Amino acid sequence: MGEKTKEEFLTDQDNYKKKQQDIRMKVILIDRKMEDYQNKAESEKNWLCSLDQFKNHMELNETLLHSLIKRINVYPKYEVEIQYRFREEDIEDE
Repeated sequence: MGEKTKEEFLTDQDNYKKKQQDIRMKVILIDRKMEDYQNKAESEKNWLCSLDQFKNHMELNETLLHSLIKRINVYPKYEVEIQYRFREEDIEDE
């Protein structure tokens, strides 16, 4: 391994700076994704905690129904479609 010329050094330095910038951008993107996942996990946790209040209910009442079911569609020939609430944002859609 010999000495580098000034041009080789400057080229290597530019490449190193580009790699550093790429890594910084990747870290920023990963941080954003991680924050999004944490927010979603917190939202899911809040929703599950809100459901916890119903765990000992043996019958379906209006409050429980509205907490668990977003919409019920009844079609001809006795077809029924039930849209459940699975996340906190489903509850906020009201």
